[in-house]
Amino acid sequence: MSYSFKDFFADFYREQGQKYAFCAGNEQEFMLWKEGFRNALKDQLGLDVLERVGIRRKGRAPALLSESREAGYICRKYVLETLPAVFMPFYMLIPDGGRARAAMITIPAHGANKNTVCGIAENEEEAKKVREDPDECYGRVFAQKGYVVFCPDPPGYGERVEPMPLEETAFSGSKERTSLDCSCKNLAQTAEALGLSFTALELWELQRLLDFACDCPEVLWDEDGPSVGCAGFSGGGQYSMWLGAMDDRIRICVVSGYVHGYLDSLLDCHLCPCNYAPGLWKLGDISDICSLIAPRPLFVENGTEDVENGPLGIEGPKNQVEKIKKAYQIFEKEDLPEHSTPKGPHRWYGGCYEFVDKYLVKLRNL
Repeated sequence: MSYSFKDFFADFYREQGQKYAFCAGNEQEFMLWKEGFRNALKDQLGLDVLERVGIRRKGRAPALLSESREAGYICRKYVLETLPAVFMPFYMLIPDGGRARAAMITIPAHGANKNTVCGIAENEEEAKKVREDPDECYGRVFAQKGYVVFCPDPPGYGERVEPMPLEETAFSGSKERTSLDCSCKNLAQTAEALGLSFTALELWELQRLLDFACDCPEVLWDEDGPSVGCAGFSGGGQYSMWLGAMDDRIRICVVSGYVHGYLDSLLDCHLCPCNYAPGLWKLGDISDICSLIAPRPLFVENGTEDVENGPLGIEGPKNQVEKIKKAYQIFEKEDLPEHSTPKGPHRWYGGCYEFVDKYLVKLRNL
């Protein structure tokens, strides 16, 4: 006899099915599925509500806060009003040379922030992070490789860590958070009580950052539009996935340490509340969300010993990628979802750089 809800939840997941599980057989069916799934996600996540509220923004231009020169690029810090009285700080790294370049939006993981992803340390915690996890400074690496980089503090990260709730202060004795803490839990719970979701908050802000990136003269355009991709690790990989899935302006998407199944992984791993949104699992699985990216290039990375792969181990992510490939087969683009499975734990491995160089348009004389 078990007193756990786990088996009930698993059976309920299987029995109810997912309304938008991918099943298209041709391009026309794909486009109908894509439109229906995206509209359902906007409604379920509360993104439609943010769109209505966002119309009331004052429309202030992003403010330049600082500028510094690094080895090979300029680092500018901006702040952007994303919703009424809500401000998002972000870095823009501009390679030397004065030419328009392809761009990457790089999104931090839990336990990181815009500073560490860009190799910047403003306190001892960040210095330790940059020193011990230099591979996770992927924003800096993309800039050094010649990309314009945009790197934000997502909601509840870095400079935007929410104040410690009174209950936690009273019972834990802790008075404040560090810049490497995340307050996703507090934001997710409050957002859900208001009919929103943390996913909607972060996705809305990333799309506003994408608006800014597309308007920058430093960003390369071609006949297909702005050359902008996105990349992230872990929680950052999750929102790289969401941005690529929900916005066709993203030309290439890198998801490290996140593509696994809701049933195969999240039910057992029980990750941060930012992974959950009311009713989401009734619509589709992670493979279905990733399939919205088709036929654009998608790079997926999972360490073989990553605990977040779930009980099936690396077979869980592999199963998800095989499902994603079915969407790409419709467009005869089976080579565009690439799955790297390096031996090791939950970490950014950086196997994506050659893939991004290959598929994201860059000036030929770089």
